[in-house]
Amino acid sequence: MSASSWLTTPRRFLSLLMLPVLVGCASAKDTPQQEYVWAMGRICDSRSNTWYLDKVEPDGSYTVRGATNSVPAPNVPYFDCMKEQFAAHPYSEWLKTRPTQ
Repeated sequence: MSASSWLTTPRRFLSLLMLPVLVGCASAKDTPQQEYVWAMGRICDSRSNTWYLDKVEPDGSYTVRGATNSVPAPNVPYFDCMKEQFAAHPYSEWLKTRPTQ
């Protein structure tokens, strides 16, 4: 086996191994709970200049991130905004009005 064919065989093998992983990641969609939290977060993102929604887990739990000039505190106004949005737009009502895909 020549050196060039020996180097390309592992690459081909790795490419074939990675294909299902890449396809799986590309087809992954957010859960309805994630979509709901992201929708509420977009409202609060537009109202805040120092905090924004960073990550939403499949169960709907979320993480916010502050800009470099934000001050961490136990009562960040962003969380108040999210509570207001959840109260104003309950999940069950949001589900009825969201576009189906």
